[in-house]
Amino acid sequence: MPILEREPDCWPENIFEMPTEEMPWQVVYVRSRQEKNLARLLRGRAPVYLPQWENRNRRSARGSAWLPVFPGYVFFRGHREEKLAAQQSNLLVAFLPIEDQDRLQKELSQLHALKEQGGYLRPWPEPVVGDEVTISEGAFAGYRGVVKKINGGRRMIISVTALNQAVSVDLDREAVRPKK
Repeated sequence: MPILEREPDCWPENIFEMPTEEMPWQVVYVRSRQEKNLARLLRGRAPVYLPQWENRNRRSARGSAWLPVFPGYVFFRGHREEKLAAQQSNLLVAFLPIEDQDRLQKELSQLHALKEQGGYLRPWPEPVVGDEVTISEGAFAGYRGVVKKINGGRRMIISVTALNQAVSVDLDREAVRPKK
């Protein structure tokens, strides 16, 4: 099966010029590998942003593929009607709450500007079971451990060795970093 042509990261081009009060951002977590399908469905109904990176596969005759920078997530703008269109697609798992619309607007706009200037974005590797990590937040900040179990995608069990004894700690994914 041939690799599809690259699709636009955003539609329309002026998506970042719209005031957040008039067109608030929506962030949805989608079913596995359904980011582009939802973006295609919403294009024309709602402003959509799906930043992508080029994954070059030297061993494949198929060349490269364009993958989402944030696997599992799609950003779009709109109100009830646009949210309903996304919900009826049967592609999304959940809407994520947005606490600060202006901050999200600024961060997404900066990512877009970086890409437009030739910057290369790619996702940071997700920890998997067996990875050594450093805990960056909370009471165990600075400790190193090993990922033992991932619960639901947002939480993980980390085995931390202290005094030659192992303890398991249940942490948010954001609280750990790959071992340096």
